[in-house]
Amino acid sequence: MEVYYSQGCERQILIDGDEQLDLNEVRAVWYRRIAIGARIPKTMDLQLRQASIGESRVTVMGMIASIKGFHLDPMPNIRRG
Repeated sequence: MEVYYSQGCERQILIDGDEQLDLNEVRAVWYRRIAIGARIPKTMDLQLRQASIGESRVTVMGMIASIKGFHLDPMPNIRRG
């Protein structure tokens, strides 16, 4: 999966194989049980793996927060939970 940011305009495209999702077209978000970093190999050096998971988490959370649609259970509410 990759994220594409175009310069000069606010387009964020999520790409996974042949599938694409323009985040500007998303009208609602429900954050629920996302396994961030689950596919990062457990055989990776622990320090590098933890850093990779942390960076992945920040990227995903920022991407979700940037969506201008309706958020069921906004991030600040989930963090308090």
